Amino acid sequence: MLEPNLKMPPKKSCLAKKRKYWYKPKDSNEKKSDTSISTIHIENEDPEFIIANEEEVVLSVSPNKRFELLDHNYSALTEVSPNVLVNQFADSSVNTEPVLINSFSENSSVSKSTPYVPNQYESLQRDLQSVSNFKPFLLNANSALIQFIELYSSVDKQGVKWTVTIDEHFKGKIIIHNVAVSNEHEFWFGLPAKFKTVKDILKLLDKLSNFSVCCGNPDQEYQDLVPVGVGLSDNKSPGIVAYREGDFAAQKGTLSYSSTIRSTCCSFLVAGSRCSPCSRYRDNLRKRKQRIEKRKSTPINYVRNTYKHTDMDRDTLILKLKQQKMR
Repeated sequence: MLEPNLKMPPKKSCLAKKRKYWYKPKDSNEKKSDTSISTIHIENEDPEFIIANEEEVVLSVSPNKRFELLDHNYSALTEVSPNVLVNQFADSSVNTEPVLINSFSENSSVSKSTPYVPNQYESLQRDLQSVSNFKPFLLNANSALIQFIELYSSVDKQGVKWTVTIDEHFKGKIIIHNVAVSNEHEFWFGLPAKFKTVKDILKLLDKLSNFSVCCGNPDQEYQDLVPVGVGLSDNKSPGIVAYREGDFAAQKGTLSYSSTIRSTCCSFLVAGSRCSPCSRYRDNLRKRKQRIEKRKSTPINYVRNTYKHTDMDRDTLILKLKQQKMR
C-alpha cells in the first residue's frame, strides 16, 4: 500500500480542514490492496482566501500507475491556501516531479476573446454603403435596419413618399403615408421572398420606381364632407368604409394635394392614378354631396317633424310658426 509521507500540521481551530481523494487503479488486474485513501491536512494560512481563487493544485503520483479521481468535492473546504503541494510518497519509485491537476490562472490562453465575425445582415449593410447612387431613393444611415426613403418633390413642404425597409430576416416592407403595403399586393409578384444581396434590393427599388401612390379622391369639393381623420360609413356596408387623410405634402404629376379621401381598402401602390376601391368610392362621394345640397335647398318642415320646442332655438321656433300660418 502506498502511504504519503506527510508532515502533519499542529492541531488548530476550525482553520485546519481535511480533503480526501480516492485513488483507484485503472488496471483491473491490480490487487484491491493497492487502493488507498490519502488524507491531506491543509493549514489555512490566509483566512480570506476562497477556493474559487485557487491557482494551482499539484499532486505527486507514480508514473507507473494511472489514477482516477473519484471524489473531488470542495463542499467541505471553504477556505484553502493558494498552493497545495503533496511531497513524495514512501515508495522509492515515486516521481517527485509535480503533476498539474487543475489551473485557474488568469493568464490562460482560454480567456482570450475570439475576434468578432459580422453576420450576413451586417455584411449586407456594409455592401450597401459602398453603393454610391440609389436615386431617387436615399439610404437612411441613422436607421439600425436597412431602410430607403423617397421624398415628394414638392417645393413648399417636404413630405415622405414611401419608405422601404429590409428587416433582420431579409423581409421587405413598404410604408406609404404610415400604412404598410399588403403582402398580397401584386407588386411582390416576381420578387424574391428574401432580399439577401445588393442585387435583390436594387431589383426591388427599380420595380418600385415604376409605381406611384394612389391619390385617392383629393377633389376640394369632397373635402368638406368630413374632417381630417374622421371615417365615413355606408348603409350598404357595416363599419367605416372610407376616411379623410391628413397632409403629407403629396404630389402626383402636376397635382399637389394636402388631403384626400381614401377607401379603407386602398392599395396605395398603383400603376395608374388611383386604385379600384378608391375609384368605386368616388361615386359614393358624389351621391353624398348631392344629398347634402338637396337638404340645403329644401327647407325642413317643422310642422310635420317631431322636434321638441325645448330643442329649438328662437329662429327655428319663428320658422315653425310661419310654416303653421301658411297651412
